[in-house]
Amino acid sequence: MARKPTDEVQLKLRFSEALRRRHERVAARNNRSMNTEIIHRLEESLARDPRDPLETARALRETYDRLAQLGLPESLGQRLTALSEKLDKLIARSQVPELSTLGSEPEDDGEKK
Repeated sequence: MARKPTDEVQLKLRFSEALRRRHERVAARNNRSMNTEIIHRLEESLARDPRDPLETARALRETYDRLAQLGLPESLGQRLTALSEKLDKLIARSQVPELSTLGSEPEDDGEKK
C-alpha cells in the first residue's frame, strides 16, 4: 500500500557523533526534542531552496521593490511595478509558472484596474 503524504515514517540516518551532539545542544537550547529540531531544520532549509518557484518569486519581488526605490527611469519603474503586481498575484495564489515567463509582457488576467 502506498504511503499518504501525511503518514509519519521512520528513517535511519548515519552521521558523526559530533553532529549528533551539536543537534542535541541546539535542540535543548530551543526546548525541542532532537527529532523535532531536525524536522524543523529540514523544513526551513527546504523553504529557502532557491529552486522552489514560490520562494524564487518572493525573492524576485523583493529585488524588484529594492530596484524601484532607486529612482530608475519612469518606463523601467512602470515595468517593475507591473512585474511586481504580477508576482503579488502569483504569490497570493501560490501558483508560480515557469519563471522564464515572468519577464514577458504582463498578461491581461481579466481583472479591472
